[in-house]
Amino acid sequence: MRASALQSDGKLIVGGQFVAINGVPRTNIARLNADGTVDQTWDPGATGGIPYNTYVSAVAVHGDTIYLAGTFSFAGGEPRNGLAAIDAKTGLATPWDPDPGSTNFLLVKTIAVSEDGSRIFVSGSFTSIGGLSRTNIAAIAATDGAAISSWNPNPDSGVEALAISGDTLYVGGDFLNIGGEPRSYLAAVSASTGAVASWAPTADKAVATMVVAGNTLYVGGYFQKVGSQPHPHVAAVDMTTGNVATWNPGLTTDVVALAISGNTVFAGGGSRTSFVDPYTGFLVAIDAATGLVQSWSPKPDSLVSSLAVSGSTLYVGGMFSHIGGNLTGGFGSVDIVSGQSLAKQVSWQYGTVATLQTQPDGKVVVGGTFTSINDVPRNNLARLNVDGTVDTAWHPDPDGSVNTVSTSGSVVYVAGQFVNIGGHFRKRLAAVDIATGAATTWQPDPDNAVQTIGSTDDLVYVGGDFQYVGNAQHPYLAALDTATGLAINWNPDPDDAVNLLAIGKNTLYVSGGFHRILGQSRSLMASIDIPSRLVTAWNPAPNGNVFALLPTADAVYIGGDFSQVGQEFRDGIAALDPVTGELTEWTPALVNSGTVTALVPLGTNIVVAGRYPTSGGEQHQSLALVDTSTGDSSLLNLPITGGLSVPESQFITTLTTSNGRVLLGGDFETLGSVARGALAMITPDGIFTDGFGY
Repeated sequence: MRASALQSDGKLIVGGQFVAINGVPRTNIARLNADGTVDQTWDPGATGGIPYNTYVSAVAVHGDTIYLAGTFSFAGGEPRNGLAAIDAKTGLATPWDPDPGSTNFLLVKTIAVSEDGSRIFVSGSFTSIGGLSRTNIAAIAATDGAAISSWNPNPDSGVEALAISGDTLYVGGDFLNIGGEPRSYLAAVSASTGAVASWAPTADKAVATMVVAGNTLYVGGYFQKVGSQPHPHVAAVDMTTGNVATWNPGLTTDVVALAISGNTVFAGGGSRTSFVDPYTGFLVAIDAATGLVQSWSPKPDSLVSSLAVSGSTLYVGGMFSHIGGNLTGGFGSVDIVSGQSLAKQVSWQYGTVATLQTQPDGKVVVGGTFTSINDVPRNNLARLNVDGTVDTAWHPDPDGSVNTVSTSGSVVYVAGQFVNIGGHFRKRLAAVDIATGAATTWQPDPDNAVQTIGSTDDLVYVGGDFQYVGNAQHPYLAALDTATGLAINWNPDPDDAVNLLAIGKNTLYVSGGFHRILGQSRSLMASIDIPSRLVTAWNPAPNGNVFALLPTADAVYIGGDFSQVGQEFRDGIAALDPVTGELTEWTPALVNSGTVTALVPLGTNIVVAGRYPTSGGEQHQSLALVDTSTGDSSLLNLPITGGLSVPESQFITTLTTSNGRVLLGGDFETLGSVARGALAMITPDGIFTDGFGY
């Protein structure tokens, strides 16, 4: 959930990126009754726009009209390009249609309505709206959707937050000038004329959210100071004088959502930590008088982006999976006194597959973010039989997404953002029985995301963005005992996250964001001798990320977004000598490759997946079959299709082979003009053998 607004009757409008709430189909916009159930009578839908990136970013309510903003191209049954007004009774679009232009690159992020309902103020990142040139903020007539020509503050950068009180519109964002006046990130303008007021508290970095309580404007964002005084991420400002109160909760995390209930200020947000684990979410309750942070602690596990209060309930939206001790998806309801989840209201986006691995018996383990495969209910982890049907006897049922899996002997090691799996509490990392799906006693308990697993008979190597795992401090990379789950006394200590591991003959290959490992300089890739656990001399030094590693007896194949390995040109794919790390002469013609995301062997060929427009002179886009001897890449032509506005938003992330066939998983709807929901199975000549749904 990205946005919410409360109606006068206690019903809540929620917007975001979802296809259902609590099992009720709803596309990106829904209304909840006062008891939290979905209003079955109201279903406008906000669809179209960018595939897999269509959402509602802002919601505002005035009387019987619901205003929506986002990346949609249809809403309430009518063509509406990023802005719409929906009848609160029928769910149908009204004639109001300002049209902010292309929703591919421009976005309305915030909506505020004048107290008399005659003007709709919108802000974000745009250059025209309602038939007029307008930069990042505009006032639109409620009658006909035309921009008001006399109102044009013209800020010099994006506007993230709006709050209205009487004839004053308070504006926050990342601008430094507005209405021809210097105003750093925070300003007040006349709602009737657009003139900038003398009110000027001045922040030192962007303001992302604001909420009004009496004569106080609470602001949250990325700043450290407001009014030249330390007020990290949240502050209270007098709406008349602009004086900043001494109120200072001393938060250490970016605030992007605020809500007020009585004498309590709720603040939510998150800190971006790394590419592999983008946000550590937070949600706190602050005393509005003293600024003291209360003991109330729902502990969302990722970004909180929206808050709304109704009675004793705080509705919370964001990118989290869990909040208040329950699996909720990106939307939950929390008791404002206890901080506990009131219901398991789950909103799901389209399914994606992050990892595939073939067991020795030919069955394939599938992990990602999904609720079913071929209409068989499976949350985030499933196993396919050799014929492609779902193995109904195996159901570990993790309550959060799965990043990676690794099969070894009688267990399947699983990493992701879950808290429970296989019937037991296992946070982020677990071993489940290969026959029953039940969790074993193995419990390393990492403190942050594990992105990759490599297993041998006696050790499990894990890489990610963690600092502690297996009851010891082992940042980013560790080796765990297969029996106890404890980390062994080996600390490679890379200086940044590890994203990928692969095991060759007596060798552990490692890639990530690091530039130093085991005390040696190694840029983004390294090779570790397993018997001695020391870094070898192998040092390819690519100039970009490596997302795929395939060790063979003759070469180590790598794929990524690099354009050079060492001092030689290689366009996203290369073959390295497994001993020396030197480049071989193998150079497939993947023209303007962009990114290679997965590699898997198939006979004398390699299946290559990723995001690249051409291969061997043919339009491949996301999939190619490459000869390991000649580099010929014209053997398979199976592009991702479906009229994508932004091809980079959909791609294949993982590959495996089983029984002579290739399984592909990722974030796509169609492959080779055939409808497939994030998972497909093909023969080497590109013939589809089974269909998979979300």
